[in-house]
Amino acid sequence: MVDETNRPITSPRVNGEVCTRGPNVMKGYWRRPDATAAAIDTQGWFHTGDVGYLDDDGFLYIADRVKDMSLPGGGERLSRRSEGVLYEQSWRG
Repeated sequence: MVDETNRPITSPRVNGEVCTRGPNVMKGYWRRPDATAAAIDTQGWFHTGDVGYLDDDGFLYIADRVKDMSLPGGGERLSRRSEGVLYEQSWRG
């Protein structure tokens, strides 16, 4: 978990970007050095684009996305925050 300045977050229940690294994590995007440089920092951490937090027991919870919109499978998907607002609006009529 890192904050917007790429500093580690060690306190529980504080939102940050989920990062991972290791031999099982990708080395980069195929023929996309620009995208690789944007996703993998100089220390080798892959920035997932997910916002999450760790609870008091160290369990990870995903809360949102860093960007307002992601494109899974080529289709647009609103962030959890935006979906929540639309869901509330749909109940109000």
